Amino acid sequence: MKIKQAAESVGLTVEAVRYFEREGLALAPLRLDNGYRAYGPGQIARLRVIANCRALEMSHEEILALLAASAVPGQHCDAATRIVQVHGLHIAKRIETLQHLQATLQALQAQCAGGPIDGCALVAALGAPLNLPPPAHASQHL
Repeated sequence: MKIKQAAESVGLTVEAVRYFEREGLALAPLRLDNGYRAYGPGQIARLRVIANCRALEMSHEEILALLAASAVPGQHCDAATRIVQVHGLHIAKRIETLQHLQATLQALQAQCAGGPIDGCALVAALGAPLNLPPPAHASQHL
């Protein structure tokens, strides 16, 4: 199967497949005499795992750990369960942070009584400390 068909079969773009190959997540495909990539069933299955993990917003490190754990024949599934459990805790923390941000925005919005911008309490409040949680590091869940 060529790269376009492989990508489409797992819901990725060709660029995403190439990126995952460069990053070491996807296995390098065989190269045909004409230079085209040829993907087999094992590579397609791995791409599907990667695509699903990315849809769940798992980091590359989490995906690599999950793939490594699943590559050992006879391995107990505890390792995969721990990876997913820890990721679930990250998601719960992000939800908590987003709920706090939403409440802060609603409180700011409630301060606005309308009128000219130069006297707007909302704008004035944005110039003061808001007691917000630190921003999540984008690199944690790329």
